[in-house]
Amino acid sequence: MNSEKIVIGILFGLAAGVILGVLVAPEKGSETRKKIVQSRDSLVEELEKKLNNLINQLSGSEIDKSKLTENNNGKANQQQQDLAGMYPNVVS
Repeated sequence: MNSEKIVIGILFGLAAGVILGVLVAPEKGSETRKKIVQSRDSLVEELEKKLNNLINQLSGSEIDKSKLTENNNGKANQQQQDLAGMYPNVVS
């Protein structure tokens, strides 16, 4: 099938869908636009909240990572000292 025919078919289908949607719409256009704007605004608010939560979680995880690193370094040093005490003749 020719790509031009596909594009033309898609455009006609889109136009028919828009016309049919306008004809069978249950509300006035102004009411529909208000609902769309309200939905958009609530979606933006929700996305902002989720983004802020994600940022807070990520910044908190950086602190947790540094604490874990400090704890693990301390444990590793302790184990190294324990092994050195168990095997004093082994040179590290």
